[in-house]
Amino acid sequence: MSELSSKWSRQEWQENWTLLKSSFKAPSQEPPEPMMMERLGAEVQAWPLHRTTNGTYRLRMATWADLNHFVDLEIKGYEGYVAWDLADFHTDWQQNPYGLYLMMESMADQKPVGILVGRLRHKGAHLSHLIIDPAHQRQGLADALLDCFLSLSHGQGIRLASLEVRQSNKPAQHLYQKHGFVIQHELPNYYQQNKESAYYMACILRQAAFIRRNEDDSVKP
Repeated sequence: MSELSSKWSRQEWQENWTLLKSSFKAPSQEPPEPMMMERLGAEVQAWPLHRTTNGTYRLRMATWADLNHFVDLEIKGYEGYVAWDLADFHTDWQQNPYGLYLMMESMADQKPVGILVGRLRHKGAHLSHLIIDPAHQRQGLADALLDCFLSLSHGQGIRLASLEVRQSNKPAQHLYQKHGFVIQHELPNYYQQNKESAYYMACILRQAAFIRRNEDDSVKP
C-alpha cells in the first residue's frame, strides 16, 4: 500500500492486496520475524536510549504481539484514519521478508508510543508508516525512529529511500526534508478516504542528514 507498481494502477494494487490478505488465516502460533528483522536484531537492540525532559524511551524491534497496538496508534496519529488494519499488518509480517517493524516505547511503563514500518530491499528502502502518539510528540521520537531506519538501510548497502506523504502534512514534510528527502513528484488522489494527493519523496542515503548523537547523550540499554 505504499509504492505504486509500474504495471498496476493503484486500484488494481489494492484489489490484489485485498485478495492476498483474505487468503491468509491467523496462524495458530506466533510466526517468525521477517528475515530482515532477524538480520538487524542485534543492531537495533544496541540502539541508544532516547532521553527527554519528559522521560526515557527505548527503540526496539516490534514483535508479533505488538501488532495489536499498531492500529490504535494509527487511529491516534492519523486522527481516526486507518491506513492498514490488523489483517494488513499480519499479512505483511508473514509475506514480506524485507519488512522492518520498529517500535518506540516508554521506559516508565513499557507502553508503545511510536512505530515505524518499512521495507529494506537492495533496490531501495521504503517507509510505509511513521506514527507517534500525539501525547508524546515534539520530543524527537520521530527523528530517532527515522534516523534508525535510514542508518539501518545505509548499513545494508541501500542507496535510496522513498516514501509518500500527504500534501497537507507540512510538519511531516519538514521532518523528512531535514533527513535529506526531496519531493520528486505528485501522486494525485492518492488517499482513498478523501482523495487527497500525496508527494512522493526520495532520499539518496549517502546524502541523508542522519542525526549524530554525542556519546555523552547516548545510553546503552
